[in-house]
Amino acid sequence: MIDKINELDERVTAIVERLRASRQKVDELLAANEELRIQTEKAGALGDENRALREKIRGLEEEVAAFQEREGEIRGRLQTILERISALEVEIQEGGRVPQ
Repeated sequence: MIDKINELDERVTAIVERLRASRQKVDELLAANEELRIQTEKAGALGDENRALREKIRGLEEEVAAFQEREGEIRGRLQTILERISALEVEIQEGGRVPQ
């Protein structure tokens, strides 16, 4: 009878050890799962930030294009003014009348 009790005690001890090992494994898996969840959230946040930055870049590119277009217009106007000034200077040097 004592042998059976000892055998049962050994079985219970083995089962308890397996339970402890299983709990430890579950805890490790839960910790790994939490870490993966955090990384996934960070990746999602980075994706959102990336999209926002790309939108901002597109807006800035459009703004730069508008500035370049405006610069071209101003250069054209300045060129026209310079040409008119040159024509007036030539006319003055030739002794002609300056149109008003």
